[in-house]
Amino acid sequence: MTTRLSKKDEILACAVELFQKQGFDAVTLDRICEKAGVTKTTFYYYYQTKEDVLLDYFSLENIYSGDELLSILASGDYLDQLIRINLIYTKHMTRGGVELTRELLRINLKKKRISFSPGKLYPRDTLLTLMWHAKEKGQIQSPIPLEALYESMIYLLDGICFVWAMGNGEFDIIEKSKEQLLLFFQSGDAEYSIKKPPKGAKTGRKPPHG
Repeated sequence: MTTRLSKKDEILACAVELFQKQGFDAVTLDRICEKAGVTKTTFYYYYQTKEDVLLDYFSLENIYSGDELLSILASGDYLDQLIRINLIYTKHMTRGGVELTRELLRINLKKKRISFSPGKLYPRDTLLTLMWHAKEKGQIQSPIPLEALYESMIYLLDGICFVWAMGNGEFDIIEKSKEQLLLFFQSGDAEYSIKKPPKGAKTGRKPPHG
């Protein structure tokens, strides 16, 4: 059992390295097997296509590790935990890179599937619990019900990742995700406050009337 998992991880690591260096389309199954030191029979034991390898790399099980979650949950600040768990998602996108994230989106369109829908997210219950505690402590000021707030949060992160990938990584996805999450939660916490523009600065928004 351990050998099989180790071999699968080796195939995955070798394939992703090749995808990043040569481009997804240029990499063949023969090249993946050669680099991983396995036969095609072994490859097909774990995967059917190289698209399956990429989907596995971006799978929720591969993104969220139990050890990392436990480390984050050791913090005593609920908003901090909530932000850091969400940033695991965007950090994994940056490790994969723009091109592989684009390829993931293409595969999702081709297969008519969604990799990161709210109902599938692995730490869903953990995130909902943290949101409840953060609301109780006044760190989340939004009046939106928890379930709706959770879904909106996931769609927000999906949207950021989509724009980042389609825009060829023109902005720092991690900083943008943190910024938008804080705005979304309307946090009043000093440690996570967003800097306000200086007086007289143009924000492109008219002040509310009344």
